[in-house]
Amino acid sequence: MAQWGLSNRTSPGDLPLMYYTSPACRIYDVFTLTTPLQLGNAGWRDGVCYLRKIERVCRPESPMFPDDLRGHCIIKTSSFVRCNMQGNLHATEYWPYLYEMIAKRNPGVRAKLLKYAPERMG
Repeated sequence: MAQWGLSNRTSPGDLPLMYYTSPACRIYDVFTLTTPLQLGNAGWRDGVCYLRKIERVCRPESPMFPDDLRGHCIIKTSSFVRCNMQGNLHATEYWPYLYEMIAKRNPGVRAKLLKYAPERMG
């Protein structure tokens, strides 16, 4: 479990997807938020940020790369793809497509992600 700076629009139960920048350039981890919003000191810059505790749900063996997302007919229209994965951007409306991509490429994590299957989300 770790504490992470996230968007103030996130809430417990949300699933942050962690994008690792150069040289990796990939979405490699799926986390879940375990605490409500708290304002705290940002450790990587001056000032404050919204912090939450996150817990890793899974680390798929086959990550998603920017070109994978840009090549998807629907995901490519998302703000997180158009903004080159920069910032705390929401992907909630794209979760069914991201879930499908992760599960299809990573059968070994399906059991861990089943709780978060789009048809089970409220």
